[in-house]
Amino acid sequence: MRRPIEFAQYTSITYTGRLDELGIAPSAGSKGDALDNAMAEAWVAAFKAELVDGRRFGSFEQAEHETLHWIGFYNDERLHEELGDIPPAEYERNHLDKHRRFAPVEAGPPALTRGALAGLDGMMSCR
Repeated sequence: MRRPIEFAQYTSITYTGRLDELGIAPSAGSKGDALDNAMAEAWVAAFKAELVDGRRFGSFEQAEHETLHWIGFYNDERLHEELGDIPPAEYERNHLDKHRRFAPVEAGPPALTRGALAGLDGMMSCR
């Protein structure tokens, strides 16, 4: 007897269609690994080589603290050759600035003035 089909094992038709639209070749790794994503694989390799390999941490808290510190360094300071020798945070800011459709809006109090509700003045009065 055959097992019932497990739909979670099959890649979405919509997903693969979108990849085709964008001209991206699909890939599929095995469940639970980072091999499907070259960027994730490179990040894990860098993490292991630069922070973990050959090192013992005194406690979970120390490992957590060192990991968070390394992630901050990796994102904000470490230069990445693939990004033009700039940190990922700077690359992302540059990308957003280049592709932003609207200017950033400064937060502040609402700027309501008389008549700001476009003709609703008369409707708002109580009689």
